[in-house]
Amino acid sequence: MDDDDANKAVILSCSDSLLAITFTGLGRLRATRVDEWLLNVLQKEALCELEIDIAVEKLSKLATDWFRSFRSSWSGPHTFIVAGFQKKSNSNQSRSRLWFVTNSASVGYSFFAASSVKRPNMYVTGWLPAFTRAERHRVQAACRKAKNIEQIEAALVDGIRNAASREDDGPIGKSCMSVSLDPLRTAVSRFHPYGKHPHNFAPHVVWYEGGRNFAVTGVDYLTAGQYRLVFGGDACAVVVRPGPEIGPPPSQESLANFDFRFTNAKYHSEPVTETSIVKIVAN
Repeated sequence: MDDDDANKAVILSCSDSLLAITFTGLGRLRATRVDEWLLNVLQKEALCELEIDIAVEKLSKLATDWFRSFRSSWSGPHTFIVAGFQKKSNSNQSRSRLWFVTNSASVGYSFFAASSVKRPNMYVTGWLPAFTRAERHRVQAACRKAKNIEQIEAALVDGIRNAASREDDGPIGKSCMSVSLDPLRTAVSRFHPYGKHPHNFAPHVVWYEGGRNFAVTGVDYLTAGQYRLVFGGDACAVVVRPGPEIGPPPSQESLANFDFRFTNAKYHSEPVTETSIVKIVAN
């Protein structure tokens, strides 16, 4: 078990959806972090240009090819969780969606398959052996009682730490990460180190705009403050929650930590336009 502070949050803004993608299973292959591989694939293979149902199917094939390339070094269960909001057809409204892209159902964990969940409910997924049924039910009950996103976040963090504290030394760590999405294209990500105050992440972000596919590598630590970092035109806003004292907007030095990349569109033929990649917006 690798219990570190790696920023595993990936935000995908594609043609009809805003989604968070994270994973459980393999975290790193030698020098390559799985979240960085995921960020590269979403951008370079232009999954951000597609409708999400098509993009998820392509992700399962790309994951199968990559994991097969190192089966001699590692072969085990791995699951990508894709969750967020999809626009309804001919409407400005969105609906919640959830997909699992996993190799856990295949013989010898040899290939990935995608499955979607459309029925509204509350689901516990990931490394399920780490939770007992009673622990899952307690987390679900606490989330249903929650009245805002902060209470939901606290219920999930408490549930993970309770499972990690069992005497049988469960296979998960007490430090964890949270990602919250809003249909209005807003993402919030935080890291919750055990025994310390949580701090803000800027998650990885992938989107299409103006004839290019953009990728922004996340930042593992952001200062507290009441501001938003907005990537692209209307692609996605990364919101940093206020700390005990509302601080100033992030410095240019902080913004310099972001790694911006782009490639030309793969499925669109429209001309390339100038794009404002990042800007600071006061709340």
